[in-house]
Amino acid sequence: MNKLAYILISIIVTTGVLLAEFDKVTIISISGQVKVRQGLDENWTPAGEGMQLKPVDTILSEEDAQAVIEIPGKGRFVLGENSMLDIGDLRDISEKEMFLFLMSQKVQKMSPHDGNKELKIGNVSVVHGEDRGKPGVTEGDRQDSRWEREKNGAEALLQHEYYTNAVVKLTNILLRYPGINDCGEVHYFLGKAFEALNKKGQAVDAYREVLNAKDCESASARKWHAEAQMAIEKLK
Repeated sequence: MNKLAYILISIIVTTGVLLAEFDKVTIISISGQVKVRQGLDENWTPAGEGMQLKPVDTILSEEDAQAVIEIPGKGRFVLGENSMLDIGDLRDISEKEMFLFLMSQKVQKMSPHDGNKELKIGNVSVVHGEDRGKPGVTEGDRQDSRWEREKNGAEALLQHEYYTNAVVKLTNILLRYPGINDCGEVHYFLGKAFEALNKKGQAVDAYREVLNAKDCESASARKWHAEAQMAIEKLK
């Protein structure tokens, strides 16, 4: 069996593992406006304390809102304001599964031997319908808002030390929103997740992408740039 075939088989097996269901999670408390979306339904409904959510569901917190979720066997998870998270993003992901997911992205970019068709591999993330926008809100506005909320959800994973989950979530964000100039923010968090996992090479690669960010003069961008530079020097 050649190397590519082995990778493809591993990806198929791993995708099944990543999508495998785990026990329902329970919303312990909420403050402000928190919504949930069940399965592939495009409609958001108000969340309530005691509500149980499945891996295919999504939770969303608006500005100045917060939700506390109880995960069986893992404790509580706090989702801060203006954040969106698929409940499936909280599943257990081993470093091996994370590595195979990352390899799947590399394989997806490879051209097949005949050079005519692009190799297609299904995304491991739960796929939902797009958010329904309000009148007068452009598609670009909706994409920016959704990106910000997903990024905040990924940051929550990082803060709760779900490092492998954060890597998968952040990588999916980069794939889903290739046109957004975030001044290196996603790569900065990706570098921190890899660094926490002691994956020095991947961490350095992510931090270098932060340094490559263009047209970014905000205080936050300068902070990410400076910390990425220091991290690269430390990890060399």
